Amino acid sequence: NNVNIENNCSLYSCTIDDGVQVGFKSIVLEGARLERGCVIGPNSVVPPGRLIPAGTYWAGSPVE
Repeated sequence: NNVNIENNCSLYSCTIDDGVQVGFKSIVLEGARLERGCVIGPNSVVPPGRLIPAGTYWAGSPVE
């Protein structure tokens, strides 16, 4: 619910909870989990298996 995936994103076998925003041209790789309400900045890469905690902002390639 209430998930925003912007243009040109690639998602591969990941889990996305409610209220998540994934920025323009971001890539989320296998096994990554985006918890409720987190934000992934534009042009970011979430590595395989990475846990992104609820309510946080992450950006970069890879995200930090």
